[in-house]
Amino acid sequence: MLHVDDFVIDRFEGDIAVCVDDSRNVRELLRPELPPGAKEGDHILRFPGGPWRLDDEKTREKRNALKQRMDQLWDD
Repeated sequence: MLHVDDFVIDRFEGDIAVCVDDSRNVRELLRPELPPGAKEGDHILRFPGGPWRLDDEKTREKRNALKQRMDQLWDD
């Protein structure tokens, strides 16, 4: 089975990106390890032996789901 690292950039602390996966495991990465333009809230993934890449589709899906939840809160 292919193991893919899949994290969300939670926050930056200086030159460190604090990243969290779905199980709440934390991983710290140096900014230079990240793809250009990576920012808080972005989903990043890495296939074995490869560089970190942005997962634009998953980032978009999560942001849309969060927006829908916020809209529902304001409508109630």
